[in-house]
Amino acid sequence: MTKLACSAGVLALTVIASAQTPKRPDFAGAWILVPEKSTPATAPHQPDITITQNDSTLSLTRRAAVFSSIPGQPVSAANATREDITYALAYTFDGIEHPSPTPPMPQLPPGMEAGGVVSLPPPTNYRAIWTQTQLLILTYGVRPDRSGLPVRRLSRMAFSLDADGLLTIESIAIADPTPGGPDQPTPTPVRSVYKKKT
Repeated sequence: MTKLACSAGVLALTVIASAQTPKRPDFAGAWILVPEKSTPATAPHQPDITITQNDSTLSLTRRAAVFSSIPGQPVSAANATREDITYALAYTFDGIEHPSPTPPMPQLPPGMEAGGVVSLPPPTNYRAIWTQTQLLILTYGVRPDRSGLPVRRLSRMAFSLDADGLLTIESIAIADPTPGGPDQPTPTPVRSVYKKKT
């Protein structure tokens, strides 16, 4: 009888614990920007985004402009060909640090060379972590500042769904201050809000 009571108590605790853990939101789908809800209005919000998600990874689309030119000639508006490419970046949300995914190099026609790909960023690492109902992607890396000095930077993306089913992606980037360097303005967060394509 005592063993039966203990088993029932353990089962009850397990049910209560699972009931208190919110279900992870599913961000998968094709989304389009809601400009009037996105801030600041002047930020480069991506007009649409596609997300795939499973039990361990999230993949989202990004866009870049590729300019190609004849080898030996400078890349300019007069002699360059522009191609807009869409690619996917995949993140594993296990809380472990991973090398950040990078855009693929485009396949250019023979005799052409890449001129102005939205330049590939220096290597970085990321961690993707779930809170209760939010997915956080934290990216760490070192990039040169305006004077060319290496500066450690942290960028944070937070994915969440609101009660109306709108997807919000909040992004902010913070750089380590330089001792004796110029004052740093307060980082401005970018809030991009999307609705499902119908």
